[in-house]
Amino acid sequence: MFQLLKSQKDKGADICLKNLKDYGATLGGTILALSRLRKMNESKLSQRLGLSVYQLQKIKRGKAPPDFLILAELAEVLDCPVTSLLELRIRDDLRRCGMNLDVRVRGAA
Repeated sequence: MFQLLKSQKDKGADICLKNLKDYGATLGGTILALSRLRKMNESKLSQRLGLSVYQLQKIKRGKAPPDFLILAELAEVLDCPVTSLLELRIRDDLRRCGMNLDVRVRGAA
């Protein structure tokens, strides 16, 4: 599993990340887990992203895959690397096509 948090200051972060499989290890599940960790409800998160609650719900359910700009904004708001969210976005797309492949995105060095 990749590192989702930029810092390990959060005491609950390790527990949350170890239990990420409970959320399905999808982009939507990760958004849910990290927003709960950050104590952000859907309304607050969607407002910070400049999206409607309905648009955010569609992203979380995998019905409307986010573009890179939304992923970058999510990464900033949820304090996690954009590469981690991009990996999940790509995996979700591949699963929808019937492929269960592991994807790794490397950050710029």
